[in-house]
Amino acid sequence: MSVKSSATLFTTTGPNPIDLIHVNSTTLPDPVGDQLLLRGLVSFLNPADFATILGTYGTIPKPTTLYSKDPAAIVGNDGLFEVVAVGKDAASKFKKGDWVLPNIAAFGTWRSYALVKESSVTLAPKTDDPIVSAAISINPTTAYQMLKAYVDLKPGDWVVQNAANSAVGKAVIQLAHIWGIKTLNIVRDRPNIGELEKELKSIGATVVITDKDVADPKFDSEKLPKLINNGNVRLGFECVGGEEGAYPLKCLSHGGTLVIYGSMTGKPVSLAVGGLIFKDLTIRSYWLTPRLESQPEFKEEAVKAILGYIKSGKFKTTSVQKHIFKINGTEAEQLEAVRAAFKAYSAGFANKKQTIVFE
Repeated sequence: MSVKSSATLFTTTGPNPIDLIHVNSTTLPDPVGDQLLLRGLVSFLNPADFATILGTYGTIPKPTTLYSKDPAAIVGNDGLFEVVAVGKDAASKFKKGDWVLPNIAAFGTWRSYALVKESSVTLAPKTDDPIVSAAISINPTTAYQMLKAYVDLKPGDWVVQNAANSAVGKAVIQLAHIWGIKTLNIVRDRPNIGELEKELKSIGATVVITDKDVADPKFDSEKLPKLINNGNVRLGFECVGGEEGAYPLKCLSHGGTLVIYGSMTGKPVSLAVGGLIFKDLTIRSYWLTPRLESQPEFKEEAVKAILGYIKSGKFKTTSVQKHIFKINGTEAEQLEAVRAAFKAYSAGFANKKQTIVFE
C-alpha cells in the first residue's frame, strides 16, 4: 500500500520563515524490517520550529532529497502520528492503529505520512482527542521537568516566569498549583490584559503582572514584596530574551535560580551583575531534547503524571487555533494552511497554540 506523503520543507534559513517554506509530495512504499508507516494526526508550531528556520536553534534538521531534487529539511519537532502499517521486525512493539510521538530531535512532524524506523517513536496515550495526546509531549513535559530538576520546591514556595501565557507557561501554572507552589506570572501588556489575567488565574495563577509593572523603578523595593507577601521566590523561568529576559531575575529571592529555556526575541538577556553577586543567584540553561535523550524514563514519568491530572480534571492542555492540512489536497492548498499557521504565530497575542490538523 503505497501512499502519497506531503511535507512542509525549507531549503535555507533566514529572517522570514514564512517565505522560506514550501510543500512537496512523494510516494512512500510499504514498511519493511523495523520500519513503520505513519499517518500525521496533529502537529504544533513551537518557537523552536520558528527558530530552526531562522537558523538560530541548537538542532539542525538533516536535509533529505525524498521530496525534491534539492536537499530540504522537514519542518516540525512536535506532533502525533497513527501507525498505518508495520514492518515485520517492528511488530512486537507496535500495531496498526497505535498512536505514537517522536522521540528524536528534528523528526519532521509537518508531513501527512512518514516512513521511519520504529526506534524513532514511542507509544502515545490514547485520549478522546488527538490534540490532547499530542499536547502532552513537549510543553507540559518541559514544565514538569523544569519544576522538578533544579530546585527542591516545597508547598508555599514561589516560582516566577515570563511568557506566562505560553503553552509552557500555562503548564507551569497548573502543575505548580497542583503541587501547592505559588506563581508570579509576567506577561506582555496588551489591551485585553484583564481577560488574560482572569484566564490565567482560572487555571491556578497566584499573581499576574505585566512587563510594564516590572519595569517600574519602584517594583523591586515596594511592589514585589507586597505581591508575594514577603515570600521566597526560589525559581524563575525565562524564555523571552532582551531587556524583558531579566525581569524574572529581578523577582528572585536571595539564593534563587533562574532557568533560561528559550529566546522568543532572539536577543541576548540583559543581566545586572550586581543582582547576581549580592543576591547569590544561579543561572542555568534547559533544553528538552538532550535531556529526553539521556533520561527517556523522565518523559514517561511526566506524560503518565500529566495524563492522570487531565483525567482527574486538574490539568487542561492549552487552547489551539486549528489549520486544516488536507491530506488529499493540492500542494497549493496545503501550503496555504501552513502559511496561515505561521502568519497567526507571527502576529502575536493570539493566546492560542498554532496547530496543524491532518484530515
